[in-house]
Amino acid sequence: MTSTSELRDLVDRAVRRFISVRRLDRDWVMATAELRLYAAREPEIREAYLALRQETQRQLLEGAEAMAEVSGWEFAVPRDSVMEILDNMYEGAVLQALLLYPDRGDEERVQACLQPFIDVMVSIVRPLGSRV
Repeated sequence: MTSTSELRDLVDRAVRRFISVRRLDRDWVMATAELRLYAAREPEIREAYLALRQETQRQLLEGAEAMAEVSGWEFAVPRDSVMEILDNMYEGAVLQALLLYPDRGDEERVQACLQPFIDVMVSIVRPLGSRV
């Protein structure tokens, strides 16, 4: 098992790597936020949007669980909650980045807002097999 400081470093690198391969430009962030709002308003869009979101979350969760397990950690919250927490934190971080750092480059702007996201990820894991 990795130590807590090693875990924090691993999560930091993983989150920053994940962010580095995402579209972070202002227009894309705004469009995805608008799509989410539109899906919430329009029943004919909602089902397709939720199906895509669920599949994306499933794939990301499998990767996150595998990374945690290899490092000797597991999620300390229910599996269904993990991606809801991370998805909401991610969306909040990228939108916050637009508000706080409008003059920075896309990746630099988002990287500046990731610390709370990383802190939450570290706080929702525990050593493998230490269930209470």
